[in-house]
Amino acid sequence: MAMAYVTLADLRAVIQESDILDLVNDAGTATDLTDPAVALILAEVFDQASQEVDAHLAGVAEVPLATPPKIVRNLAARIARYRLYQRRPNLGDIIKPVAADYKGAVDLLAQFAAGTLTLPGTVNGQPIVAGDSGLSVASAPRRFGDDFWRRMG
Repeated sequence: MAMAYVTLADLRAVIQESDILDLVNDAGTATDLTDPAVALILAEVFDQASQEVDAHLAGVAEVPLATPPKIVRNLAARIARYRLYQRRPNLGDIIKPVAADYKGAVDLLAQFAAGTLTLPGTVNGQPIVAGDSGLSVASAPRRFGDDFWRRMG
């Protein structure tokens, strides 16, 4: 499995926990999201969403992203939500807004892939190293350096 960009907390930010349980409780016996069968389904959905994100970003960044920015986690959560709804094709029109949101997430990923947008924390697809702001500062030599003050003292 690839590194998952989405966690249960990320998914809860885009869908209510009760809805998550309804979408993954295939046997109808799970009472919460800690049920092993439910956890297995969620892990698979998270992996699918993360792989889809990686497929889009592979041309502009080294994947998997070591530290995915919040926007990547949010996009992966939106993709995961759509994948959960796809598991219940009998829901009919209920899935339309979720499908539209999925399309929006994929369109945003396509903008990253095309270079129209840049991933936060990267420059030309490469991670920004701590302390590397890309800013260079030059100044005149010090006039009152250590030698000056020693002579004065």
